[in-house]
Amino acid sequence: MKLIDLKLTNYRKFKDIELDFSDGLIGIVGPNGIGKSSLVEAIAWTIFGKDAARTDKQLIPRQNRQKGEACQSILTIAVDDKEYQIVRQITGANYTSKAAVFTKANGVKEQVAKGIVPTEKFLTNLIGLDKNSFFTSFYAKQQELNALSYKQPAERKNIIFKM
Repeated sequence: MKLIDLKLTNYRKFKDIELDFSDGLIGIVGPNGIGKSSLVEAIAWTIFGKDAARTDKQLIPRQNRQKGEACQSILTIAVDDKEYQIVRQITGANYTSKAAVFTKANGVKEQVAKGIVPTEKFLTNLIGLDKNSFFTSFYAKQQELNALSYKQPAERKNIIFKM
C-alpha cells in the first residue's frame, strides 16, 4: 500500500487540510499539540474506522465547526498500481458514521464498497492487514513503539506472516 494523498475536513484540530505524500520517507515534525499524531491517526481512522481513533467518535469532529458541517477524511492509496479513494464521514447531531471506497478505471469513478463493515472488510482484504496487524507493524501510536514485543509468540508470528 502506498499513500497518495489525504484530505481532512473538520477532523480534530483541522478545519481543512490537504496533504500529498511524495515517494520516499516522510517526516511529520512540529511542536507538541499541533496535530502530528492526529494526521497519522486520520489515516488509520479512514481505513479502520472508530476502533482506530484515540477517542470516542463524538470527539473526532472539530469542536468549532459550523452546525451541519461533516467531519470527513478522504484518503487516496495505491495498491498494485491501482488507486483507491477511501471516504469516511461523521455527520449530524447523532454522529452518524459513513464509509465508502471508490476506484477509478479509464476515467470512470466506481464505488467498490459502501457502509462501515463492507468498507473495512474490503480494505482489510485489499491491503492484506487487519487492524491489529496494521497497528503493530506500520502504525505505532504514541507510547506504543514496542507494541509487537508485547504480543505472545504465536500472535507475533501470525502478524509477521501477514506482513
